[in-house]
Amino acid sequence: MKIDPFLKSSSSRVLSFLVIVLFIQLSLFVTSSQAVLNVVKQLRMPTSGTAYITFAGSLYCSADFYVKVETTDPLSYVQLTETGSMTPINASVSFGTVSYGPSLLVKISPYFAQTTKSYTLTIHSTFDSYTLSIGTFTCKSPPSSLTIKSSSISGYVEDGTWVVEATTTVDYDLIGTNAILTCSTFNYYQCVTIYPLSTSTSTIPMRFKVTLNPSGTLPTTQPTSELISITISTITITNPIISLSLYPSYNIDVAKYTTNSSLTTERSIARWEQSSYHYQLNVNSSTPAINDLQLFSADGQSIKFLRKVFGNSNSQLTYFKEFVLSSTRDTSIYQVASGGYAQLSTTTFPITILPDTTSISQMSAGGWSDGPFYGLNYLQTQMSTTFLDENVNMFFASGMFQLYIPAPFGNHRASQTLIYRPPFVLPPGLPVTILTMGCLGTTTQSGPSNGKTVPGGTPTPPIITNVEYFPFTGYSCLVKIDYQTSVYTGMRSVSIYGGTTVIGPSSIISGTAIGGSVMTEFKLNPTQLQPVVSTIILTDSAGVSVLVMPGQFLSADNFVPFELPIPQLYLRPANITSVKFIPNDIDTSFGPTTVTMLFTVSDAMITSSLASFNVTILLTKLNADGQFGSRSISSLAYVDPKFNSYRIDFILPQNLGNDTIEYFFNKYTHSTTLISKLGPSSQLRVKSNNLDKFPPMITNIKPIFSTSRIQFNLSIVDRVNGLDYGLVNITSDMDPLPRTFVLGASTLVNGSMYEGDHSIGFDFDASTCITQTFKITGLYLVDRSGWSSFYPVRTKPYPSQYNFETLVDPFLQLDSDPEPLVRVVAPCPARTQYGAPVLNELIADPRRIDVGTNDRNISFVATFKTPGGTTPISPRHQPNIYLLDDVGNYFIISPVASEIGPTGLLAKYTYLATLPYGFGAVSNLSVSVYGTFDTNMNTQGFSASEIMGQNSSNPYFINTTYSLTLSNSLVLKYAQSDIPRAGGVVVLVGGGMNQFYTTQSTTVVAVIDEPGFSKSYPVSFTSPISCTFTIPTIIPASLASIRITLKSSALSLLSLPFAVSVKDYVAPYTPPAIVPCPSGCGGSDHGTCGDNGCACINGWYGPTCSQTTIQVIPNITKTEPTVVIGNQNTTSSTTDRFIYSIVSIVSIREIEMDGTTYKEYPLDNWAYSNQTMDMSKSINYLYNSTLSIPTDSTNSSFTNTTISVSVQWFRDAQEISFGNQPISLPPSSTKINIGIDQYPFQSITNTLQIIMDISINIDDDGDDACSELDYGLGNGNDENDVQWVKLKVGGSSIYARFIRSGIIDGRQSVIQNSVVEKQESSGTRQFIGINVPYYSNYAQLDPDLSMLVDNGDSDYECGKKPTLSKPQLAGIIVGGCVLIIACSILIGWYIRKKYSIRFTKGKLEMINMR
Repeated sequence: MKIDPFLKSSSSRVLSFLVIVLFIQLSLFVTSSQAVLNVVKQLRMPTSGTAYITFAGSLYCSADFYVKVETTDPLSYVQLTETGSMTPINASVSFGTVSYGPSLLVKISPYFAQTTKSYTLTIHSTFDSYTLSIGTFTCKSPPSSLTIKSSSISGYVEDGTWVVEATTTVDYDLIGTNAILTCSTFNYYQCVTIYPLSTSTSTIPMRFKVTLNPSGTLPTTQPTSELISITISTITITNPIISLSLYPSYNIDVAKYTTNSSLTTERSIARWEQSSYHYQLNVNSSTPAINDLQLFSADGQSIKFLRKVFGNSNSQLTYFKEFVLSSTRDTSIYQVASGGYAQLSTTTFPITILPDTTSISQMSAGGWSDGPFYGLNYLQTQMSTTFLDENVNMFFASGMFQLYIPAPFGNHRASQTLIYRPPFVLPPGLPVTILTMGCLGTTTQSGPSNGKTVPGGTPTPPIITNVEYFPFTGYSCLVKIDYQTSVYTGMRSVSIYGGTTVIGPSSIISGTAIGGSVMTEFKLNPTQLQPVVSTIILTDSAGVSVLVMPGQFLSADNFVPFELPIPQLYLRPANITSVKFIPNDIDTSFGPTTVTMLFTVSDAMITSSLASFNVTILLTKLNADGQFGSRSISSLAYVDPKFNSYRIDFILPQNLGNDTIEYFFNKYTHSTTLISKLGPSSQLRVKSNNLDKFPPMITNIKPIFSTSRIQFNLSIVDRVNGLDYGLVNITSDMDPLPRTFVLGASTLVNGSMYEGDHSIGFDFDASTCITQTFKITGLYLVDRSGWSSFYPVRTKPYPSQYNFETLVDPFLQLDSDPEPLVRVVAPCPARTQYGAPVLNELIADPRRIDVGTNDRNISFVATFKTPGGTTPISPRHQPNIYLLDDVGNYFIISPVASEIGPTGLLAKYTYLATLPYGFGAVSNLSVSVYGTFDTNMNTQGFSASEIMGQNSSNPYFINTTYSLTLSNSLVLKYAQSDIPRAGGVVVLVGGGMNQFYTTQSTTVVAVIDEPGFSKSYPVSFTSPISCTFTIPTIIPASLASIRITLKSSALSLLSLPFAVSVKDYVAPYTPPAIVPCPSGCGGSDHGTCGDNGCACINGWYGPTCSQTTIQVIPNITKTEPTVVIGNQNTTSSTTDRFIYSIVSIVSIREIEMDGTTYKEYPLDNWAYSNQTMDMSKSINYLYNSTLSIPTDSTNSSFTNTTISVSVQWFRDAQEISFGNQPISLPPSSTKINIGIDQYPFQSITNTLQIIMDISINIDDDGDDACSELDYGLGNGNDENDVQWVKLKVGGSSIYARFIRSGIIDGRQSVIQNSVVEKQESSGTRQFIGINVPYYSNYAQLDPDLSMLVDNGDSDYECGKKPTLSKPQLAGIIVGGCVLIIACSILIGWYIRKKYSIRFTKGKLEMINMR
């Protein structure tokens, strides 16, 4: 006997019957004398419930117990008793099937009295019995009433959506008592219950979603005493209605601050079209709460929420919403107010409907009934349209598919007549169907038939025989579905959980399309607020479907699982133990910013090493209204070993305004629900001087035609972010092949990328042209923050390369209808028409492909010729090969080479491609060719039926098979995640793995053969579609990806090489600590205090903004990066005072986590080059030194690490930016850039330490000099975080500033600095280490040095600070921060600088030190 508890929940019952007597008697008889009865599994053993069922005048608890029984003997009865008693308990029983076989699923639903007792279940067959203890069950008494203990309302991340939570004073189980929970609101809100229901209403809140109701006319105000009423329907609760007085909290009177700038230009459209309009509301107020405004429009049919898209800080904000209309409509803009609404404005948007036109005529079907298909056909229609209009749609009435393939698919044209003749295949089991074709506003139907019948009439419907879920990652699971269909149909699609995932025959892992198994990865959508429809739908080739739901019996011992094993689905705020953003507060005014999110979860939620999570960051509110405008970032978390937490990295775009960024784990656990538990550290707050979430707009457009040129001039505005790039397609009504232009600096003729004029165009041959209309058929504009606009908005589907979530119409702000402005007519002389080019020959190789293997390559050669006359074939157009299966899936192959004869009357095209895995697995593939044109724009396509009609030996189809067990059928599809640079677990998903998973007898290894990294690791198959292995070592930094090949133990090839990216470890960007501002920055006319210390103005410099600069040209040596500032200037009558500072890089060393040194490398030899362009303005010298670093402890291989030092001097003041921080350099500043390229770390937890030897010396032959030493400390006055150093003698100073932010591998970072060693040598000398965390490519430092002179009073009185006598050294800990410049290729820095500074009669002079 084996008992395996597997806790589930269900309310479904099958074949239930109520047992009123003391036991259940089954009138069955046995024929076997070797009967065996065994309970092999308890599937559900509940322990408590609340009484809610009335029986014999009393209330009882009901519970469901599932038991799987194996028996060779029919059951006779089932009996449930109290432990130690013979008195049976009343119960109902359900069976998984009516026919008793070797195994049986039994469901027992007993009625327990209101007490706590132990119970025993006895199952009897004719010759055997089995007794099972089901433990203690507590039947609690139900409450007679419920009272609200606490309630709350919170704004959700969807627009105009609130979540209400309420708990009760008395505990109640809504699920266990089968309670019906509903909610209602007053007229202008709507409320729905959020599932699952609470099982303990005193601790687990009841949750409701409240939104605005789009129907009805909204009042200006709506006073109310309550927002929501809750109803709990049971037979025991006497006061089921609970009222909550909760309201949306926004109540800002902004009517007097707003102006409506919505354009109301009348548009003329066809009846089937929709026209783009928009609302634009400008709020001119500096009220901080303006950020919380909820503005929406309502027209009695829908509600559209306006988004805050543009503005300056909190004032002058613009709210915007795009929408489409098909008729004239009055709309009003409202503000959500406490208890109701406040109407701000009403606008009428006028639309004129054009007369109807017919676009399709002369529809007819043709084709062939014989051959490799059930029916190979084509459908021909004559179109009264052009290539400038939307393509034709075709779909079967059975709903199997809708065919939408862009032109020139299906197109034939001679002269002005356009014929659409697409191929299609009637799939098995569907000999006759209704086919509908649509174009523009016209639809036409036909009923093609292949003349065949299905034996026995209609095929039997498909069935699902098994559903299994397998844990995979933290945000996904594997779903396996077994099925059976009629032999005359076959499986064509499986829809999982409401169509969120749809798979087809390419996901078959065993069997065939008639009967077998499919498997796929099902991923969670973190932002899903509404419950997912938990259905699985199987559809066969005839379009017949079957649906199953959780808990539904599929066989005697099997039912659909109740829950998906995805840990992220069940994350609740209580499971999130910490959330931290680095940084939490971000100023996005100066460019994109990299952000790191760290979070930890309770151990119970980490089910495996693959328990990663998918976190969604919202840049805008979710689209509750279904319109465009939402934008989000999804990022997969990984474990960071340094922080021992999950981590995601993402980049926030610039100019996000002042806001709190929302993020999602799931519909229960997100930023709104976590803030109360985790506090401010769980918030990501942004600010910026300007807000810009609005895409580039076209403000003017002008079409131009000359004798042989088409041109469009476009004025584009994006005043804050600026235009990044644009794409423009110009198409002819006679030619579907667009001309594509890229908008950028090369097309700018006036202005800038923020507001400028662009010009695009092309020349054509006037001697061969035909009269045609050119039109902008596609316009895509993107600004530097990724906000985009797209025209035409009515075209669907949107091109996959576009970010359609953020698309708005770029012509929205034009004062006139853009349609006449995007067209230009090119008149040309009439030409003699000779007919379109015809297909002369088509060759395919091979004509039979196994799409379940790695060998899926195919080639074609197509030859065309003109039918007569002298019109040559157009060299600009190249025909495509179209492969289609029987349910509308297609694959387009473009030629890789073309040859056109010298007269242009003969053309040859060559095609090479690799078919997608499993494409055509069960239907073969039809072959069609479309897209050959002559220079008069005549075209003739060839469907598979027409190719067959020319010659039955032509390759009008490709015979496909789908093997799953061949030696080369192991196909790698994707990796579960990138591979960490330090190594780790690799998970690969693919096809053909089931053969290895089911037997586990073949030893498989993963072979990696890359330069400097040849490895072999054993592979484990963890499911029918996944395998895993571990890389236990660091992957060389030179490899951005590695190719993995699966081989047998004999090293025979099982898969093709598959590339997986390598993920480098990058330290999170930590914002620098706040630097103190001594002396108040010299007053408001000298500077202001900020996070980075004093920001000096008006020519003042230094840490206190009380110094001015001394301008001298430095002398820089050629043997090493040594800087000598100044020159000798002495007389016999003056006393010379010398100050010289030596700063040098002596070595680099790799430090382990415990602080011990792994390796140290001295720096000696340097190569020099002079990069100076104009020495009167600046000096630029470059030094390089190369070290040979061993890549492992055996010193068997080495990597060259190059240290590069750039020494720059600037005569004039400079304004630069490092890490998005503006930096002001005074005149006569010296800047040193130090970089190091890739370094072979032995562990990602190690640190590279740059050792610096720093000393400052004063040598005075006269009296002791009054001197002062000062430095700025960060991180709470931490002496290991020095931000600037100033050495002062008399009234003059040496000032060294260390930029406090840096970039590691392109990301901002802050580098920690530490004291390494102290030595006393004729004064004070100190060694410090700049600690650079693990990186892959580069890192960089950028200090600057200036000579300053004090003005006015000294910062400190002489005598209160130490004096430096001859020859005394003042050692300074220089804790400079690393700054990495994104545009630089340098990575680490090592510098050596020498200064000699002499004071003569109070004046500062510089001399060379030799």
